[in-house]
Amino acid sequence: VAISVPCFTLIEKQLGGAADSPHAIRWVITGLASIGLVLSWVVAGFGQYLRWLIIILIYLIVSQVVFLNYIYNFSYLYSALLVATVILSSVYFDQFKMVVAFQATIFLFVLQASFLSVNTIVDIGVFLSFYAFVNTIVVFIIYHAIRRRKQLAEAMENLEQTRAKLLRSNKELEQFAYIASHDLQEPLRTIRSYLQLIEKRYGNVLDDTGKEFFDFTLDAGERMQELIKALLQYSRVNSEKMKREVLDLNAVLDNVKMDLQVIIDKEAATIHADDLGSLYGDKVQITRLVQNLVSNALKYRSEHTPVIHITARREDNTKVLSVADNGQGIPEQQQQNIFRIFNRLHTDDKGVGIGLAVARKIVQNHGGDIWVESTPGKGTTFHCSFETGQEVQ
Repeated sequence: VAISVPCFTLIEKQLGGAADSPHAIRWVITGLASIGLVLSWVVAGFGQYLRWLIIILIYLIVSQVVFLNYIYNFSYLYSALLVATVILSSVYFDQFKMVVAFQATIFLFVLQASFLSVNTIVDIGVFLSFYAFVNTIVVFIIYHAIRRRKQLAEAMENLEQTRAKLLRSNKELEQFAYIASHDLQEPLRTIRSYLQLIEKRYGNVLDDTGKEFFDFTLDAGERMQELIKALLQYSRVNSEKMKREVLDLNAVLDNVKMDLQVIIDKEAATIHADDLGSLYGDKVQITRLVQNLVSNALKYRSEHTPVIHITARREDNTKVLSVADNGQGIPEQQQQNIFRIFNRLHTDDKGVGIGLAVARKIVQNHGGDIWVESTPGKGTTFHCSFETGQEVQ
């Protein structure tokens, strides 16, 4: 490629001179190079080696444009074509050193052709100055574009690595929480069993203080067991495989009411529900979600008889399930923390603060969102949004 200009010049002279000869050879070579370039772009996905073929064809085409300028004595049309071709070709290269090598090589071709030309139409000095000025700007722009592209590529790579690390860490933490909570239950059960045996066998020799200590220890063991069970439940929400299907939310609520019937009767609660329609989701998790929200409404009742309203509505491609109660309500300063694991609204609660955390995780597993609206002394409403498909009503 580097010696193409003098070779074609020699051929041109042998054919009878630049002004009068038929330029069939030149046009055939230029046409074949152009066709090859287009075809190489089309099949570029078949192998990296084709990239070098494209580069060779670019050099060949540009050298032919330089040769055309020599033949036509650097006319205005071909001079403009040369500048445009060099600029467009420079954009292809993704490494700055290749851009510099390309620009330097083509500039040598242009100098050689200009020195061999006798009667140029344009002022060759002005043209070379313009050519050098324009391409210097182009090289400067390409340099910053390549640099910026590399920075973006590095940033994207770092972001992807960070994302992969976070996903791996979350998965490891979930596995650790599951294994730890599962394996801790057995020794804890053993401790509580032996404490109960000790109390049964030697309880009559203990004074009141000793019995009180034993009661504290047994209560602490029971609370620890509840915490471990809660942690295991939370881990299972993350680790269990989801099986999505079209669910009848009315049937889901009926099952929840059956499971909670004892508590509902005890609290003399009333549950009102509209036609909830259907939802595409995991039956086990959606049932657990509704059960946790209803249980929460029953648990944090006010002095009034509990009344729970459950509604569902469509908003564009989103379905919003709402559970409202007339309970104690949640102070505004605590509302942002209620979905955190092991967060309890009242320190004298016997619960472990896992229900709403599990509810949030279930909604997130379904690609939705959960939020709360509450007024202390008047009640609380939990809203759960889900993305819906055509089959969901």
